[in-house]
Amino acid sequence: MKAAITTMALYLFSISQLLSQGDTLFQSIMHDDSLRHYILYVPDAYDGSEAWPLVINLHGFAWEAASHMTFSNMNPVADTAHFIVAYPQGLTMVATIPGFPPPSPGFNLGADSLFVSPDNVDDVGFIGRLIDTVSANYSIDPSRIFSAGFSNGGMFSHILACEESRIAAIAAVGSTLPTTWPCDTSRAVPVLQINGTEEAALDYEMGLPGLLHSVPETIEFWLTRNQCDTTPVITSLPDLYTTDSSTVEYHQWHSCDAEVAHFKVFGGGHQWPGGINLVPFLGNLNLDIDASSEIWNFFNRNPLTSTKANLKPAEINLRAYPNPAAAHLNFEFDLPEAARVQLTLYNPLGQPIQILSNEQLPAGRQRINWQRPASVAAGLYYYRLRIGERFLAQPVVLR
Repeated sequence: MKAAITTMALYLFSISQLLSQGDTLFQSIMHDDSLRHYILYVPDAYDGSEAWPLVINLHGFAWEAASHMTFSNMNPVADTAHFIVAYPQGLTMVATIPGFPPPSPGFNLGADSLFVSPDNVDDVGFIGRLIDTVSANYSIDPSRIFSAGFSNGGMFSHILACEESRIAAIAAVGSTLPTTWPCDTSRAVPVLQINGTEEAALDYEMGLPGLLHSVPETIEFWLTRNQCDTTPVITSLPDLYTTDSSTVEYHQWHSCDAEVAHFKVFGGGHQWPGGINLVPFLGNLNLDIDASSEIWNFFNRNPLTSTKANLKPAEINLRAYPNPAAAHLNFEFDLPEAARVQLTLYNPLGQPIQILSNEQLPAGRQRINWQRPASVAAGLYYYRLRIGERFLAQPVVLR
């Protein structure tokens, strides 16, 4: 099976390069006396004149960096949104329960975990070294270094959230938080979970007892760590592709020190929504959302900041309604004192589409109205509200 996946991935890899607009560089670095490899994708628009974000995109167990680059199809998003992508290559790991492939490439989840390194490989240190190397050779914004991953790579992204303080936010697809790794970090970390309810490799409600938390348990962990309200706002997203045998709900939690969000894919398999279906037997591939675009959307509104810069909606009695919205959207909030207010709406790729306000406003209750232009399509957008030196970003669904 692995050989078939690799052959198909190499074929699709060549096609993906035709669709991408940048340089795909095969790089190596030394770490712990081992030569470690990664692929770096640099869009053509990069010229070093300004600092760009770095997204680390981690493959699953028994996959490779090249196949994951094809599978996740993130490079076209990087072309448009202007960020650099690193695809690290894992070393040989051993699955500790039956039903998984034989020893294969992956990332070390620690002793007694689901995926164990026979050589006790320090993958956290490898990613830190990768960040150092890319930052030394390219103009990287240190406040915008992110980690995303699929399956084993998503599990390892949770570990990076716990261990690597330079990671501003993470996104985990088809994966959850390992139970075997003690997450002792005290910082709040923005976390996006994307999970199918019909993943054969990971039970949505049960996880893998003793090895992986369930999806609800993973979310609960980060809700507690990020001090969020525990009741989600749930939005059913449009079923744009009725033939993909799946639909999507978007769950968001308010009043967090760091954002927690979840795309729940009903009927979805162990797949990367909107990506390339390399292995159909992994289950239904949802096409109603594009995971790479939604991940970037989430990352773009969650840079590494001090908690003093974060503004909670409850502090200013913020209301954005109706949500979902159709023809218009209203914003209401309190200003305890006069301040400069910037309100910007962003599309699913994190590109600003309209500045709704950029002016000095007096103290008191404020209201800003937005009439939706016909050119703005349906989808999941977000707005960024900056008041003085503090800001917040929140999603909004346009139907």
